[in-house]
Amino acid sequence: MCACRRSRIAFADPRGSRLLITSLLLSLTCTAQSTSSDQKAFDKKAFMEQMRTLYYTPTTAGLRSFSCDARLQWHDILERSSGGKTIPADAPAVVYLDKVKISFTATMDGQAKIDWIPPEGEFPGDATGYNQIKGGVQQMLQGFFQFWAPNINGTLLPSPNDDFHLVTESTGYRIYVSDAQNSVEEVVDHDHVFKELHVKTPSMTGDFALTFSPSPEGLKITGADGNVSQGGGAPVHIRFGLDYQPVGGFQVPHNVSMEVVNVGRFDYIFDNCTTSGGVKPLPGESAPK
Repeated sequence: MCACRRSRIAFADPRGSRLLITSLLLSLTCTAQSTSSDQKAFDKKAFMEQMRTLYYTPTTAGLRSFSCDARLQWHDILERSSGGKTIPADAPAVVYLDKVKISFTATMDGQAKIDWIPPEGEFPGDATGYNQIKGGVQQMLQGFFQFWAPNINGTLLPSPNDDFHLVTESTGYRIYVSDAQNSVEEVVDHDHVFKELHVKTPSMTGDFALTFSPSPEGLKITGADGNVSQGGGAPVHIRFGLDYQPVGGFQVPHNVSMEVVNVGRFDYIFDNCTTSGGVKPLPGESAPK
């Protein structure tokens, strides 16, 4: 059985989000035992070696961190949360929030340092609401990086020498890992592309559809959509989506949408980015900043 490395994600609800991804990413950092008692170790190793060649893993080329400014469409965010009211584009709160400078440095282990620099003057509205907005932005950004990183830092897939239980089906494969308290099931198609993730722990159950999209660099995660139930409570619907941009010879997120359905959604644009790597620029990219 592999030694599972745990990660945590923070969505809008800090209590639920920590439990969610602590358990959820057990599945993204481990897999477990062989297809059958007569399957050769070489077959298992070849299977995983082939899978690993399909996914974009910039950490193997030296990416350790990247930094960007994060912009949001504040008018859209405030209007969505207004309960159906129309918010003028030049509303004082919109004008103020448009001047806030948000930046971050994210490391490829899923950690992020997020800076929020307000403009001069006081927020033209309720201080409690302003602090909730600030906290929500920071929590969702941190949650995104904690979820995204294992999918692109090499820990999504086990090493070829790890043990895993593999079942072949007409539509592809199912990969299982379990211990005394936790069980994880990953659904993979015939092209070795991850499609579904199912997690059960003593405190939560999670079922996600994953979207990996092809690119010249390899398969990249571009979306997840699913439900999480904690402590036997009602399921919470969570989704995210993203695309990529070339920076410093690597591909890093560009447009990112994070949502807890019926709770809140933030759409981010990452720009003015730099990376820690020193590799050659990708085709069509200008020299590293």
